[in-house]
Amino acid sequence: MAIFFLLPVLLLYKFSQKSLVIGILGLGIFGLWRYHSFQYPAAVPPSGWLLNGNHIRFRPAFFGWMFQQRLGELILGVWGLPVFVTGLLNSFTQKYSYFLPFAFSSLIYLFVFATGNVQHDYYQIPIIPSVSIFLAIGFYEFWQFRHNLMYTFASRGLTVFCVGMMLYFGWYDVRGNGIKGYYQVNHWEIVHAGQAVDKVTPKDAIVVAPYLGDTAFLYQTNRQGFPFMSMPIKDFHDRFNVTYYVSTNYDDQTNWIMKRYPIIEQTPEYVIVKITENPKDIKESP
Repeated sequence: MAIFFLLPVLLLYKFSQKSLVIGILGLGIFGLWRYHSFQYPAAVPPSGWLLNGNHIRFRPAFFGWMFQQRLGELILGVWGLPVFVTGLLNSFTQKYSYFLPFAFSSLIYLFVFATGNVQHDYYQIPIIPSVSIFLAIGFYEFWQFRHNLMYTFASRGLTVFCVGMMLYFGWYDVRGNGIKGYYQVNHWEIVHAGQAVDKVTPKDAIVVAPYLGDTAFLYQTNRQGFPFMSMPIKDFHDRFNVTYYVSTNYDDQTNWIMKRYPIIEQTPEYVIVKITENPKDIKESP
């Protein structure tokens, strides 16, 4: 992302000596951070797939996701599009050409990290400043439009109406009354299990909370630990001092652990198992 924030600076100053100095400093700091992070490769997640891992770049689905749903609906609430487009078109004039590199940089970011932007919300960081700028320009131009008294009032009234509807429908969807709805809990079982772990285990306990590698479940427990089973539970105990296992899925693995170790708490939603030094010796394997 650092490179894309730097691009408008280089374009605005037309690769002058000043912009090149800023660029060298910016990339130098970025390079030092990358050098430091790669000293710990185990903590660096794979990122190559963010570019075009699912080959969606420039396909109709890409434009539908990024420009129709994300920009048009989620960010601009549909009603903000006229104001935004007006601001964007005005950026091609000499009056506002200063802001055009911001649009150019944001657009490049969307296309370069095509898969990452479709599957996650990374796109918001570089494009929200640009969208805000062009909304402001569009609003200003609509507000300043003067032909006669009727046109002036109509222009200003339409602008206020569009912005008001944009904010309203954005709030409407986020609140959960709309088609989508956000901030809704889809899996209450991991929340309840996490609360139980936080209540019955010591604060320094290390837990295994398998959830297909997703750390959302582990986060709910408010404990350090592991979000997947990469080795037998005994190895987790011996190597990392894991003392609790919690699961919301009564699969073969969980049932096997329940037979070998004492159960601390069990409900239809979840089970919490104490991982001890000497498990029961049973013949079955998970």
